[in-house]
Amino acid sequence: MKPLILEWAIAIKDFALGNPEWSLAIVGGCFGGLVATWKWLLPRLQKPEPPPLEPSFPFQVVNPSSENVLKMLMGSNQANNDPLADFNIPYQERRPESIVGQKLEGRLEVHRWLLILGRTGLGKTREAAELAQRLNNEGWTVVKLKNHEQLTVPTQFPAEVLGEQPCLLFFLDNLNQAMSLSTQAATGNAALASPLKQPLQERLQATLTFYENACGPDRIRVMATARDERTPEKPGQPSEWDKLAIEKYPQFWDQFHQYRLEPPAEIAIETLLTQTTKQANLPNKPEDFAQIAQRNDGTFRNVVENLERAKNRDLTVSTDTYKDTLKGTWESRYKAATHRDPIARYLYDAVDLLRQCNVELLEWIVLPTAALLASKDQFWQFWHRWKLRKTLQHLSTSERILQPRDGQLEAKGYTVEVGEYLPKMGQLLIKLSNRQPQRLANALTGFTEAAVGLQRYALALQTNRRLTQIRPKEAVVWFNQGWLLNELGHKTKAIACYDAALAIQPDYHEALTNKGAALSALGQHEAAIACFDAALAIQPDDHHALDNRGYALTKAGCYSEAISSFDQAIKLNLSYANAIYNKAYCLSLMGDLIGAFAHLRQSFEIDPQYRDLAKTDTDFDPIRHDERFRALGEGGGKREG
Repeated sequence: MKPLILEWAIAIKDFALGNPEWSLAIVGGCFGGLVATWKWLLPRLQKPEPPPLEPSFPFQVVNPSSENVLKMLMGSNQANNDPLADFNIPYQERRPESIVGQKLEGRLEVHRWLLILGRTGLGKTREAAELAQRLNNEGWTVVKLKNHEQLTVPTQFPAEVLGEQPCLLFFLDNLNQAMSLSTQAATGNAALASPLKQPLQERLQATLTFYENACGPDRIRVMATARDERTPEKPGQPSEWDKLAIEKYPQFWDQFHQYRLEPPAEIAIETLLTQTTKQANLPNKPEDFAQIAQRNDGTFRNVVENLERAKNRDLTVSTDTYKDTLKGTWESRYKAATHRDPIARYLYDAVDLLRQCNVELLEWIVLPTAALLASKDQFWQFWHRWKLRKTLQHLSTSERILQPRDGQLEAKGYTVEVGEYLPKMGQLLIKLSNRQPQRLANALTGFTEAAVGLQRYALALQTNRRLTQIRPKEAVVWFNQGWLLNELGHKTKAIACYDAALAIQPDYHEALTNKGAALSALGQHEAAIACFDAALAIQPDDHHALDNRGYALTKAGCYSEAISSFDQAIKLNLSYANAIYNKAYCLSLMGDLIGAFAHLRQSFEIDPQYRDLAKTDTDFDPIRHDERFRALGEGGGKREG
């Protein structure tokens, strides 16, 4: 018996041979239909390049009386009905005798700027979010700083985003992670402004001052959280307290009233265990809760992570299963994840690497990053990429790996060497941006900042060049491109980029300043001075512009006017070593060697980098061969008693 499909084929052949005219008609009709279908389908298959992004806003805006305020401010992507979601965990008063929420609200009302400090796991973000939610219900717009967008000082109040005359509560969470200890290094006689190098402390100071001037101080509140551990997690690294650089940026930090959270009492831990195990329907031994509270490391976070561990592994919450410290909890969970699925370590490492590269942790970025790391393994050919995706889905649910908490990545016991993978990461992000440009813009911005922090300017230039294609209407992107080109010695190209930024934003005084510095470096001092004057007409207290103007005037032989410009810059910023150093150079040309040596000494004291710079600076050639200069350099720049 012939198969049915074979019988159909024979029948169709016989019909075609016996009815050739019908066969041609049918074939022609089918062909015409296929052509018409393809013409209709082709433009729909070809996805056009999305329109360029408009300038981004570096804050998440929570309008008054919003829903899910806790979830938005705590940055959680957990399901609303998850009983162990951070925003669903029952709030606990940490001490029976102290109502912390009322204290925080009172201090914020009096001081307007409030910094909540404490070691990891104490619930700083939750306390701040609870207070922010109350104020939001009373009409305050909460403005939360985003982690992966470049913060630049606005020039106009964004009424289209924030509304007219709003009351704004700025929410700055976990500042340790965002703060940078890097300072702008001495780059020669022209110190250039750049948001890629400017510390976040200074950018926040200028941004918040702008909003206070625009809205009035009474309509602005600032609430921040930060860790305050004084011991580094790893030898040779800064502690969490050091990352804030409190002493280095007093103008910013002195505005905050500091409030240190106390660890929760044992009764608060017991209550949290009782309420949350019941809410999550977890098997437990209530008789063990008092002993668990005594053993717990004094953090709320360790309780929550133990409960998640119990849920994920079907454990009974008891003294036998409870990990006493947050570090122990993270180590246990990492070992369990990698034991269950060895490929999980590539995903942990990918998250580690992306965090160091300042790139947002999105699944479609983490996956190719993990594949990049795994490709070094000689056994990678035996793994399937679908396995990575499946494992990431599991880790996202069970470990929330795309939202790592403090200490979670450190549980690996090592850190991925970012310098080794930086070039490949840049290429990967550019490749991904060709497919989804809008969604990669923030990742490219964060990566560019990280590359600059590691002094990989050529690599930063590549990723920022891609940003100029994605965000051609954003002045700061062209400004950054100009700064990077200038750092790499391409002055003429840098000027073209500054002009592009000024075409978008004519009052961009930093672009005018940097353009002037590039012109001065090319010997076009009169054109440079005109740029500095234009910048100062917009921003009279721009010490960078005054310093660079003084240097251009020095090169033009206008020494007295140059000294006046340097003095104005130093008056605005008494610790501005670059202006003091440049003034020393001008004084040396005027023949005032005593004054020149005094200012050199002062610049060395403020920033020792200038001592090394002066040793090779050809502008100081006569002084470098002076015995007094040699003594000054060897003496470490200390004042004589």
